[in-house]
Amino acid sequence: MLRIVGIQRSERVSEEFILLQNQCSMRLKLKGHVLMTENRVVAEDEGFVHIFDQDELIHSGAFVLLRSGYGDSRWGRTKEGSLVYTVFLGKREFHWEKTNEKLHIANVQHTYEERVFRDRDSWPSAEPELETASSLLR
Repeated sequence: MLRIVGIQRSERVSEEFILLQNQCSMRLKLKGHVLMTENRVVAEDEGFVHIFDQDELIHSGAFVLLRSGYGDSRWGRTKEGSLVYTVFLGKREFHWEKTNEKLHIANVQHTYEERVFRDRDSWPSAEPELETASSLLR
């Protein structure tokens, strides 16, 4: 589970950030996590929302640092040696210095994806699946 562990408010855009940490025992994908202010939850056109589109695996105990300024997303280490993945919003204006709104993080609960087969010969036969399914119903 990715949790919000800190918000650094600053008068300088380059120094403000949100710190997240993977507090579960397994790695998780960052892609699909959504960070949003309370205003964005209750009013569709107000507040802040950021959807992480980076396809990175965040290790157990590792951090994600969401910075307001410009830069390239990258892995690094904290002074204590912990892994940290830094993501930049690419914004010049302040986000966190002006507000004390609640901040929420949401995660993808389930993803469904159609199986893609390269050619018709690799398609699975439907008959064995039907036999297995019918035997379960008995």
